[in-house]
Amino acid sequence: MKKKFIFGLLSTSCLISNLSADISIEEEGEYSATTTILLSEDAQDRNNINLVDRLKEDISYNQVTGDIGAPSISFRGLDYRATSFSEDLIPLFKTTTQNPTTSNIFNTNDEIISNGGKSPSLFGVSSIGGDFEIKTSVPKKEFDGGLNTTFSKNTIFNSLMLNSRQKDFYIKSNFIYYDRNSFDLSDDFQATAFQTTKTRSNSDKENKSANIKLGYFLDDRDEIAFKYSNSKSQYGNEPQIHGDNWYDYTRVEFQDIQSFYGYFNRKDKDYNLYLRSYFDKYKDLWKIYNDATYTTLRKQPVVYDDERVGLLSKLELKKEKSILGFVVNYEENKHITKRVEWAPSTPTYKYQKILTSLLYKQNFEKLTIDSALTYKKYRPLKIDYDGHNFSFPESGSKNSLVDAQVSMNYKISEENTVFASLSKSSKIPSMMEMFAFSDYIEPNPNLKAEKANNVELGFTHSSTIGFLTASIYNYDLEDKIQRINNKYINIKEATHRGFEVKYLNQYRKNLFNIAYSYSKTKDDNNKKLDLIPTHKFMISDKIDISRKLSAIIEASYQSKMYKNKEADLIKPYTLFNFHTTYKLKKNIKTVLSIKNIFDKNYEHDYGMPSPGREYFVSLNWKF
Repeated sequence: MKKKFIFGLLSTSCLISNLSADISIEEEGEYSATTTILLSEDAQDRNNINLVDRLKEDISYNQVTGDIGAPSISFRGLDYRATSFSEDLIPLFKTTTQNPTTSNIFNTNDEIISNGGKSPSLFGVSSIGGDFEIKTSVPKKEFDGGLNTTFSKNTIFNSLMLNSRQKDFYIKSNFIYYDRNSFDLSDDFQATAFQTTKTRSNSDKENKSANIKLGYFLDDRDEIAFKYSNSKSQYGNEPQIHGDNWYDYTRVEFQDIQSFYGYFNRKDKDYNLYLRSYFDKYKDLWKIYNDATYTTLRKQPVVYDDERVGLLSKLELKKEKSILGFVVNYEENKHITKRVEWAPSTPTYKYQKILTSLLYKQNFEKLTIDSALTYKKYRPLKIDYDGHNFSFPESGSKNSLVDAQVSMNYKISEENTVFASLSKSSKIPSMMEMFAFSDYIEPNPNLKAEKANNVELGFTHSSTIGFLTASIYNYDLEDKIQRINNKYINIKEATHRGFEVKYLNQYRKNLFNIAYSYSKTKDDNNKKLDLIPTHKFMISDKIDISRKLSAIIEASYQSKMYKNKEADLIKPYTLFNFHTTYKLKKNIKTVLSIKNIFDKNYEHDYGMPSPGREYFVSLNWKF
């Protein structure tokens, strides 16, 4: 069993892959045969800088453009807002649009785990779009760290990690600088009135971030820790090249988020207790310009000023083959919009969310049952929104929901496992969707929560050299939230069904990976849902040429997609990438990558062309 677990971890060095281990509750309770693990080592070997880069070529994930222009990812096209992210049991801060800023989750994270919605999350019922958990390790040496430097023609990425362990006390720190002020489009790109050159300007896209975590072990059972992080960004939103949106020329003059996290862990023989407290302070200055020179303002600047405060507790009662868990999470979000045109009114909004969950996991000889029941309540605490004619007390902006999920893994033999998941989950509408803190979005305070009934069935086959997983799924969506023109509305009914197949094989010096997915979607008007391709296919091979030199060849295909109820077509494309890694010393390596080798002209989102051929080189040093 240990051998299979190790193979499952190693398989991620080729591509995102499912964990090929049957892991007992006592060892790794949150893992299952359908867990996806992403390691920073794999990201470095492909010169993938952030989480979007890691996931965009996987068959289960689609790259999309968020409401503020930043790249994000969605699980099976179920909307990036429907995916939850957490770090060591603290939900990551999301902006007003519920954008989790995945482009700022860099590859220096120790480990990222996704359940793909197939089993309950750490908090309860899995989100409609699955859950990602960032896991950070505790330093084991008196001093260690790492330096990662990546360059391309238009990109600079530097990351420095410094860690220390002194008996019961430890420090973890990370410092990042990222700049991508432009990128070159394919030679096949045809100029438009809104994109006249083959250089795509990001208007100084930049990120500086730092975080430090201090921890102390009170005894063999108890640990306390505190973390402070600060991220400062400056970037512009590339114009939609067809000019369908008048607000294309935008720039975030600055974006600043500060986070304060507190942790307490008690791990005992019969129970585990986790306590978390968190506070985030977020501010950005948004400007809208007349044209791509970013010199003449179209409108006065807008300042968004947000705060979030939360408390979370989780208690796990353990027996030999079962875990009973209780989770309580209280959170308040405050938003203030400051804009000259709206004077003297300054829209203010305060929102409360309460989540309570009961989780139960039972491990039999061959069968594991994982279940959860979650109650969510959300309501506005304060709304000051002059100038709009609607009554908030009568709106759909307050509600309570009950979600439920049960998943099963049955081990037929040492090599074969079948799994099933049945869930009823929901997504609370975001502040932006309901209350529109911009004058180009029409408010919809009566927006209802999005709900989904999901069934998934599948099997896995693992051996000493290979791993195969396949699954079929069906989502029945009710009140799906979708933007049509300049307003978010509820689509009464929609369906999303399909299947996925992944196969990984390790033979001699090759690690071979192939995967395919099929999706069929429609709304209540028989139109395809936005930004979901019917077919996705990928194939890759990692070759160990020598003890020091290895190479990765990968190709991916994505069929056409639509946006805005099939009004806008995103053409199909095929991409090829090449990466080679050379170990200069045991702890120093360099990586060279050529992405989009054949300079394909393509786009992930309508009117948002992606880079042509790019070269990346990096140096990675562990000390």
